[in-house]
Amino acid sequence: MLKLLLVDFGILIIGLFLILVAAELLLNLSKQIAARFRVSPLIVSLLIVAFGTNLPELVVSISSIRQGVPELSLGNLIGSSVVNITLVFAAATLFKSVKLGTTKTQKNAAVLFGCVLVFAFTQFFNVSPMISSWILLGTTLVAISYQLLLGINGRKAEDKIYMKIVEKLRRKEKSPAIWRQFSFAALSIAGLWMGGSLTVASVSRIADTLEVSTTFIGLTITAIATTLPELLTVLTASAHKENKVVIGTIIGSNIFNITLFPAIIFGFAGAVFVPKAEIALLLFVTALFVATIFYFRGKVVSKIAGLGLLGLFFFFISTTLYLSL
Repeated sequence: MLKLLLVDFGILIIGLFLILVAAELLLNLSKQIAARFRVSPLIVSLLIVAFGTNLPELVVSISSIRQGVPELSLGNLIGSSVVNITLVFAAATLFKSVKLGTTKTQKNAAVLFGCVLVFAFTQFFNVSPMISSWILLGTTLVAISYQLLLGINGRKAEDKIYMKIVEKLRRKEKSPAIWRQFSFAALSIAGLWMGGSLTVASVSRIADTLEVSTTFIGLTITAIATTLPELLTVLTASAHKENKVVIGTIIGSNIFNITLFPAIIFGFAGAVFVPKAEIALLLFVTALFVATIFYFRGKVVSKIAGLGLLGLFFFFISTTLYLSL
């Protein structure tokens, strides 16, 4: 038993190392791609980085469907969304000062809350799985389209000063070939996927060895493990004072978590039972996050707010553990 635990912990360390290296590479590439196409890093992180860091969740979802336990995947997605806000965002605000934008950040936060409301509607009113799948898929497309529109319009408004700086850098530095940028982006996303897969597998085996319940694994351990790419990407971005990437990764990640991935689950697995308490918790945490985004508009998020969210994370973990015993 001890040898197995040591092996799994070794695999866990390798997985975390891969995630860290890939996250650093993806962050640098997001800035290059943003500069090339003259769009805000917020939009790049909302789409490319967020989807890349969400690959572990996608892997868990597909694996759960194939193994006939879609409840685990949906529980993992809800748990990951809660962890993204209460742990990842909180850690970023405590690690470094996170200053919020004044326009697109609030609009995208509102889009996230709208997506959560749509997801909650399909679950509270027992909408059929196939219809839920199409509704959530449509919501994903609308959200992505709106974010792209904000990115284009942002050149003339919130990102006007930033785009001038980008233009100067483009003139001074020779930009790598576009195929090379996207090739490295694909490699970094593959690194995140591989690191996430190793991390999830090792954490799951450790949990099984320690005889922790499946409910607890799905909502907490697996959720935290699959959120590690977001955590390390956000902390890396925070260290480089890339505040737009910090916020964009969290918002984009949660949008994919509660629209695109559930659409896949409902489309292929059919009806999936999810406790209403989980959905209510997701609504509450998201509302609190959006309120924070609006309250600290154009300001640095206070450490007290970060500590409050972190406290909510530990409350979530302890409550889930208690209910699963």
